[in-house]
Amino acid sequence: MQARSQQILDNHSLILQRIIQINKRKQTAISLVIDSSGRKLILKYCDTSNYECHLKFITERDFYRANRSEFIPELIYSGNDYICTEYVDGMTLLDHLNVQELQADNTELVSQLYTIANYFKSNEYSDGTCNEFSNLFVEQLSRLFNSGPWGVRRSLLEEVCFRLYWRMLKPFLIKKTKKIIKGNESKLRVTHVHNDLHQNNILVTKANKLYLIDFENYARGYCLLDLLYCMSTLYATGKVCRSTLISRLTKESESIPFFSCLLNVCFCTLQVNRKFYRSSTKNILLNLVKLSAFAWFGRKI
Repeated sequence: MQARSQQILDNHSLILQRIIQINKRKQTAISLVIDSSGRKLILKYCDTSNYECHLKFITERDFYRANRSEFIPELIYSGNDYICTEYVDGMTLLDHLNVQELQADNTELVSQLYTIANYFKSNEYSDGTCNEFSNLFVEQLSRLFNSGPWGVRRSLLEEVCFRLYWRMLKPFLIKKTKKIIKGNESKLRVTHVHNDLHQNNILVTKANKLYLIDFENYARGYCLLDLLYCMSTLYATGKVCRSTLISRLTKESESIPFFSCLLNVCFCTLQVNRKFYRSSTKNILLNLVKLSAFAWFGRKI
């Protein structure tokens, strides 16, 4: 890996400033480099020996080649095993929120996220069925329930109990989701989406401008699911209040009447996760009861 990385640097007259991240699982290395004019760039290299990881890398490279937008870092160089993009002087959205005061106003930030989501709707088309959406929505709930983008540790007993509970609840949640969107199937939109839109994949500059990164999961999917996942993980930080997220739904709900209901289900599922900022044992049990009441009896959350 080191020999190939050095070859890429030499080919483009780049100087390595520092290594930002090495991911052994994905076989990738991300570095901060400087070109001959002194401009800072981000170089991402992927080892081609791991087929699945390299395939995801190619997906990300092709995304950068095909897309230009004010919230996507500009592609400078690319090859079979590397991409070099502009350097965004900022921090992840998670870090940005963590250094804020608890009562900070994030209305503008949330509005920007909705604007970005609308970019992925530009080539949308009606799906017409609700089966696939319901299954994918509940799979997304599974991610929020079990880990989200943070990872979560549970005891062996907790893990067994939670897995059994979720296996029992899952078919009822799918059935209930289908019922909620029945008659509104034409509102479901499919387009190319990020598919992993959480706080660590969003950068915030000093001017509070947002950039998206990490497009290795970019694929056709439901833009609504991207938005639900993003809003849910924002809520999990405890720095964006529920009312700010819900109030921004007014316009969205005009075209998607069941949006608010699904977001509330995401919020409830998230609070079962021990990584949620107010996830006490009492809070976990309360939200397990709420989820069960929704799945089995249709009680609104």
